[in-house]
Amino acid sequence: MSHQEKLQNETLRKLAENVPELVGVRDLCTEINMPRSSDHSMKGILVAIVAVTAIFVFLRDFEHFRLKDHAFEEALKTLGILIILALFVERAQEVYIKAWRGLERATLERAKQQWIDIKGIGEAENVSATDLSYCTGQIRILTTAITIYRAKTRKIAFISGLVLGILISLVGPRVLEEILVNTPSGDPLQNELFNIVDVFITGGLIGGGSEALHQVMEKLRAPLINKNE
Repeated sequence: MSHQEKLQNETLRKLAENVPELVGVRDLCTEINMPRSSDHSMKGILVAIVAVTAIFVFLRDFEHFRLKDHAFEEALKTLGILIILALFVERAQEVYIKAWRGLERATLERAKQQWIDIKGIGEAENVSATDLSYCTGQIRILTTAITIYRAKTRKIAFISGLVLGILISLVGPRVLEEILVNTPSGDPLQNELFNIVDVFITGGLIGGGSEALHQVMEKLRAPLINKNE
């Protein structure tokens, strides 16, 4: 049934004609309460990979890397570069995600405001409690839909930032190689694993955003400031 068929008051029915139906909104709202077996499967796979890798590394008896001289200073320099890269990534994400999802957000927010206005008119005209309840329900549904939309947008931003960060770290600066000494006589497999871990850690730092990198930098700077004092 359409909005007009569910409202009893003629004035509210006419106002509701201008509100888009937004067919998928209810499905979007119920989606948040549905169990997702894929999430549990993915967590199980990640735990299994980490466990197998830890056992393999333990049995392989790899040599330990050591910190380079002036490791903290090198880490700060690298983090400064990563902050600049993260700012570029954030700006690019903002442009593409806004172009992709901005219209949907504007539509949801406009529909919510329309129902708020319709409810206000209904209260002023003392319409039936049924009509007011229906308006309240539409506002609640759209509020939930906007919340879910924002959560999905944050998830998209995180995943895209992580992917871009990993791609950048594949061809650009990496944080671990700047602070750890790679032993020439080390196991080649260990060196490959080290590079993989370095790529994912650096990619995660870039994907986490410039603010998170700034916090890491401040924590690293604190011992150096205290030492100089």
